[in-house]
Amino acid sequence: MNRILRFINILYGQLIRLFSRDFQAEFGEELQGVFSTMMGAAARRGKLALSMACLQELRDFPILLIRTNLEKNQMTQYRRGLALVNLVLILPACLFMFALLVRLWLPLQTGMGIPAQQMIMWYSGRLWTLWLLLVTLPLIALISGWVGLVRSWTGDIELRQAARHPLVAIRTHGPVVFVALETLIAGMILAIVAVHVLMN
Repeated sequence: MNRILRFINILYGQLIRLFSRDFQAEFGEELQGVFSTMMGAAARRGKLALSMACLQELRDFPILLIRTNLEKNQMTQYRRGLALVNLVLILPACLFMFALLVRLWLPLQTGMGIPAQQMIMWYSGRLWTLWLLLVTLPLIALISGWVGLVRSWTGDIELRQAARHPLVAIRTHGPVVFVALETLIAGMILAIVAVHVLMN
């Protein structure tokens, strides 16, 4: 019976490898420990009880595997969606800031200077654009980006490990890196607007 138990535990340990690395790191030992305890208790009741416990695990394990993979896919979709939404939120303010830089660097008579000046005049001629496009939308991007980053950081062991190697993080966690950049840009936009408002 001990050989059978050892074989079942080794087999279950191999099945745990089907989960993602972060899930294994967080729950692998716990799953193995609970399984070993349950199988040991079933083995003490006899071969029939052990067989029934194995069949129950064969039924439950695929469900657990599918559920955890779906949750991981949902998290990936959430991160991509957040990156896209934040990009849309900061894009108008980024265009305005780019137009300001072009106007500073290039004379008004040049090809790029004229459209930049027109864009600046359009923004400054409408009060709602300043508050909506330069304050409200970047503030929403900053808050949603910060919440998304904290949620990703606390819930993803792989992300915390990849953060030690930035190039790996960019390759394996691109949407999170993109959200981090957008959050930083949103904060910089708000800081520039705040300084401008305080100076005037």
